[in-house]
Amino acid sequence: MNQPEKIEYSEKELSELVKFLKKVDRAFSPALSHRVSLPEYADKILQRAEVFGIYDAKHDLVASFAVYANNHTSGVAYVSFIATASMSRGKGLGSKLIDCMISRCRELNMRYIKLEVCRQNQVAIKLYTKFGFRECADQASITRSEASAMILPI
Repeated sequence: MNQPEKIEYSEKELSELVKFLKKVDRAFSPALSHRVSLPEYADKILQRAEVFGIYDAKHDLVASFAVYANNHTSGVAYVSFIATASMSRGKGLGSKLIDCMISRCRELNMRYIKLEVCRQNQVAIKLYTKFGFRECADQASITRSEASAMILPI
């Protein structure tokens, strides 16, 4: 597997991202498609967020993240999603994505990275903790009892 690469907006990349989001949809709790239209969401993040992906040998997207790193007043970047396709899990792709995300946020002069994770997703929580993320209070996660907010000073 390759290193993460920036996904630039194009119709082809939009289609690939929608296909990927459909693959990982049920890994989110609740499913991402229950909260947003996947094509509209993919279009929005490709236009407004930093989106990176890892591709397999057939150039299929197998892992990706999107982070909004544009609030230079607060210096807080917000992770919209990070996901790995089920058949590509356990290969260190999540770590590659997080390394890339931290580097990119530093390049953009962010001071913190914040994310929300389902409390039951202990694999993800363990990974985030390994990188130094710590649980923090956040109004959005307080209203969603199944979620925890985590933050990383960078």
